[in-house]
Amino acid sequence: MTLQEYAYVADIVSAVAVIGTLLYLARELRQNTNAVRVNNAHNYVDFYFKLNTPVATDRRFAELWVKGQSEFASLDAVDQQRLVVWEFQAIAGWSNYFNLRRRALITDAQWKELVGTFAIFGQRQSVREAWRRFRHIYDQPYRDFMAQYFESASPGTDSK
Repeated sequence: MTLQEYAYVADIVSAVAVIGTLLYLARELRQNTNAVRVNNAHNYVDFYFKLNTPVATDRRFAELWVKGQSEFASLDAVDQQRLVVWEFQAIAGWSNYFNLRRRALITDAQWKELVGTFAIFGQRQSVREAWRRFRHIYDQPYRDFMAQYFESASPGTDSK
């Protein structure tokens, strides 16, 4: 065999090795993406568990939370601030999930569930007040998306 023939064989072996490496990397990337999605699913449950625990376990806070639905203005300044900060936690968490969705790292089912919560909780006066105070800290795509739930006269409809 000539040196030229050895070079051809080496090129073929190199091409096969590159294809094998690419297939391996694709498999690893798919497994990593799936692991990230599983972790995000766990974090999603944990996020809502921590967020809902005060409402479910503390009657005083639950009463305050109920008033935040439609009697927010009747609360004193301290209780209003408590609710705004609590609602801000939800808005901040939703921002995280919005960004994960943009990167395709949460499932369609989770996203559908989240959008449903935006529509439901976006009707709360305390959420709207928290959004009014904190929306400027978020990037424009999130602000644009959430405006339809937090700023419109009729939640869940486009405000433009």
